[in-house]
Amino acid sequence: MLDREVAPGWIGEMLRPRVPAWEGVSYGYMWYAGPDGRASAMGNGGQRLFLLPDLGLVVAVTGGDYNGPGQDTAPRAVLEDVVLPSVT
Repeated sequence: MLDREVAPGWIGEMLRPRVPAWEGVSYGYMWYAGPDGRASAMGNGGQRLFLLPDLGLVVAVTGGDYNGPGQDTAPRAVLEDVVLPSVT
């Protein structure tokens, strides 16, 4: 196993807004970043990784709605209806 560390400054670089995605959200290096410091990575089928630094929290959600139009519904519900109410 390799013992590696994230290079200093890399997380800030990867989350730095580079392209506007939608209102209030920008795209960095493979991450969507909001103005509140929160970020998410999104994959097909509802795979989501949410970073919530203000809560000291990382939430990983796996899904299976591949190529479906509502693939964001379940991961968003897990975050907003289950995880956040349990920690705030």
